[in-house]
Amino acid sequence: MNRIQDVQNRSQFDITHDDHHIQTSNKYTYSFSSSLKERNLSERMEQINSTCHNSSVWSEIKDRQPHGTVWKYNQMYYCEVPKVGCTYWKRVLLYLSHSYQQSNVHQPSDLDKIYVHFAKHYNLGKFNMDEEIMDKTIDTSFMFTRDPYARLWSAYIDKFFLPDFWGQHGTNYGTLAGVNVPEKDFRCFKDISFVDFLTAITKIWPGRLDHHWEPIYLLCGPCHINYAVIGKMETFLEDVEYIKRKFGLNWNETTERGDLEEVYTITKYNFQLENKTKCFNKTEVAERLWKAFQYNGYINKLCDFPVTEFKHFNVTLKPSDMFMDIVRALNCYSNFDRKLQRRFMMIEAYKEVPNTVFNKIKHIYKYDFEIFGYDIDLLL
Repeated sequence: MNRIQDVQNRSQFDITHDDHHIQTSNKYTYSFSSSLKERNLSERMEQINSTCHNSSVWSEIKDRQPHGTVWKYNQMYYCEVPKVGCTYWKRVLLYLSHSYQQSNVHQPSDLDKIYVHFAKHYNLGKFNMDEEIMDKTIDTSFMFTRDPYARLWSAYIDKFFLPDFWGQHGTNYGTLAGVNVPEKDFRCFKDISFVDFLTAITKIWPGRLDHHWEPIYLLCGPCHINYAVIGKMETFLEDVEYIKRKFGLNWNETTERGDLEEVYTITKYNFQLENKTKCFNKTEVAERLWKAFQYNGYINKLCDFPVTEFKHFNVTLKPSDMFMDIVRALNCYSNFDRKLQRRFMMIEAYKEVPNTVFNKIKHIYKYDFEIFGYDIDLLL
């Protein structure tokens, strides 16, 4: 039974606008009041279901079975979408299931990013949907989406502008984009532009893309599976609180993660990549981190990279701590509109993309725009 048939046999979204308690078959108790948030989520699910009912959409995607990764905690299922808060949710699931061996963990954010992504997860279930079929209807399943333009830009910054994919990925994507990669750089190529990145994606498609930028509808199959909740990156914190209430989850964040803490986490992660990246240069990585934090709205774009300060410090000694000392000393992380800066710098990057490449990208991510209600012409 496909989603179009299945959805006719159940309500589109298990919420009501009346104040009440719901006792479900899996013994989760929800308590929520009439609110704008619930109405917005209800409308979101109705819009997604309506798009999936569209015969032209379904005829195009019905045979493309989802192949994303699903995490299971008790009877709750989370379909992972990279670049859409998946580190946050992995931290939460590891914390709730006690699947960690770190000490001094009092809240999910205490778990180290590298540990979260690469350690064994003893008490969590995990499967890929192309290897194990997920039930079509699960009242405790959820996933998150994000505007495709923002997700692609974020993926490029994290994986190619910063050193995570400078190894074989860099060479492969550079070659696909038509870049003349010098022989000396075959094992570590770091000069992939945003245009190169998007061009390479258009060369690979319709083959399977890396899961960090694979279209979301192909990872989680929102038209094949009836998720109880589909959250959005754009309303992330509100949607997290709703999921906590709806699924009866409980965890405490006794200290709020500030922007500087997020900057430190990303800085530490990237400097830890030195041992696996052959063309790693601490000063260059520091300069790229500075620019990445400007792209992401953490550092004011008017603050130039402090070359003198970095020369003054010995970058061989705890570079992540040194980097943070400079950020704090220059006070470049306050008194500006972060959201506006992020948006401006992303649009400037897309202005450099040739129309031929841009139109192909719009086609590749067409159903992410349509299904999840994003504006495909937003950047025009």
